[in-house]
Amino acid sequence: MSPEVQTLIKRLEKLERQNQRLRRAACAALAVVTAFVMIGQAPASRTVSGNRFVLLDAQGRTRAELGLKDGSPGLVLLDANEKVQAALVVSPSGPGLGLFDASGHGRAALTLTAEGPILSLRDANDKPQVSLAVTADGPGLDLQDAEGFSTSVGVAETLSPTTGEKRKTSAASVVLFDSKGTVVWRAPS
Repeated sequence: MSPEVQTLIKRLEKLERQNQRLRRAACAALAVVTAFVMIGQAPASRTVSGNRFVLLDAQGRTRAELGLKDGSPGLVLLDANEKVQAALVVSPSGPGLGLFDASGHGRAALTLTAEGPILSLRDANDKPQVSLAVTADGPGLDLQDAEGFSTSVGVAETLSPTTGEKRKTSAASVVLFDSKGTVVWRAPS
């Protein structure tokens, strides 16, 4: 073979390698452009509507419900035994969040009423133990034991045993009540 033919073959091989690289680059560029076009063509988000939605776990048990009850929207979360553990409701009197124990008893509630926010904590027998409220009259903390004795710190309403007159205490007060609701001690007096 003549040197000119050998040079021509080398140049041809070099050109074929360059052409192969160019084709690979073109295919990669086409793949990237196609991906961008496909992403841009993704369906728009859809709105799902209805009156009640139920979320089931892999065993078919209800774990959450979103719906309307008596015209008020609510979200209820249930445990694996399908017992209510938490509920979020928006009622005409205001929004509320309830937390429940394994027996289904309401143990904690946070509500927002026209008068203000209220946090209440109950024992396993559903008796109120702690209540914290903030109203237009001021803040108040009420503590109550199992026998019915209670303490109010802050704004509280008392009833005079002699006159039957209702009085409100200031935020800077502490009032102790017996199990019948009679004031046994107060400060300031």
